[in-house]
Amino acid sequence: MGSHANILDLTGQSSLGNGMRVCSVCGKENPPEGKYCSFCGRVLDTGGPGVVHSADESAEYSRKNLLNSIGWRRNTDRHIPPLWCILSLLMVVPTAGLYGISLLAAFLHFNYGGGDLWNLFYGVGRNFFSALFGVLLGVLVYKLLSRLNAHIDREGGLRSAVMSYLMSSSRAGTADPEMMKNLMSASAFDGQALTYEKKLPPRTWAWRIAAVFVLGSILSVAEWAIMYYRDDAFDSFGLFVVLSYGMYIILFIGLIMLLSLASTLMKTMYTHEERWIGFVNSSGVALRKLGKKFEPSIDAGSHKERPFVLYAVLTVITFGVFGIYWLYTLIDDPNKHFERQHVVEDALAKAVG
Repeated sequence: MGSHANILDLTGQSSLGNGMRVCSVCGKENPPEGKYCSFCGRVLDTGGPGVVHSADESAEYSRKNLLNSIGWRRNTDRHIPPLWCILSLLMVVPTAGLYGISLLAAFLHFNYGGGDLWNLFYGVGRNFFSALFGVLLGVLVYKLLSRLNAHIDREGGLRSAVMSYLMSSSRAGTADPEMMKNLMSASAFDGQALTYEKKLPPRTWAWRIAAVFVLGSILSVAEWAIMYYRDDAFDSFGLFVVLSYGMYIILFIGLIMLLSLASTLMKTMYTHEERWIGFVNSSGVALRKLGKKFEPSIDAGSHKERPFVLYAVLTVITFGVFGIYWLYTLIDDPNKHFERQHVVEDALAKAVG
């Protein structure tokens, strides 16, 4: 938080020496006049130091935070149309077609003395599509990571509000002595999520992906230009080799980056839902012990773990064609997770009323 002193009052609300208020759930700074956290939607406590809440007041306060966290989902759990996977076609189909055109260009050149226009189309056109694909893929990566990070923040705030509500409600009423077991179980899933669900920087990854495709395309065009348009191509062989190896090294790095990112997204989405399922089932038992009508329990098989190695192999041996489906799953799996979670959240909001 810089050099400012971090002050924690008795209400659990943190404030800074510069007047900014720090959300006790996500830790983000908010303007002093704000009522809700601008990042996770939690109600910011405006009570001053020394304010002590009764059990009933704490339960009501936690209930409002819980409902507010659920309402904040419209700003975080955004549906991304799976049609974005059509971006893959911008590389797979035109590039394959342009390679075919290159064969026609060679035939025209050697048999009829023509083909320069086709060669130009082949050399520049296919790389234009590759660069365009990289830029658009970078935009999609930014959207996917931003959405996932925002959802993780919001869900963290929601879990905190649920835990606070259960603890304060159990103090306010006559809770079952076994309540603590369910609270500890829910708290364990919450702790695992806070520990293991690491967020990736969207801008950094978007620029990396776009830069790899654009730079690889530029080197490919330069390599092609030496081959077809320089009379001293033999004298430029060293430069041609450098460009060729440079292009393949960049493309290899890009492939590793894409596989690493895809693996992280797949694993994060699967483990995220598994922890959410455990938290809901544990806190659901506690809610029912408090007399709340909360019926939904989530099947652990709702979201299947996808075989990363198989997907990677199929993408490589099909020259990227299977990657279209893989990209579809990376877009649609979070969409379906949000839909399932929203059903549970609606039931939760109804239960705490």
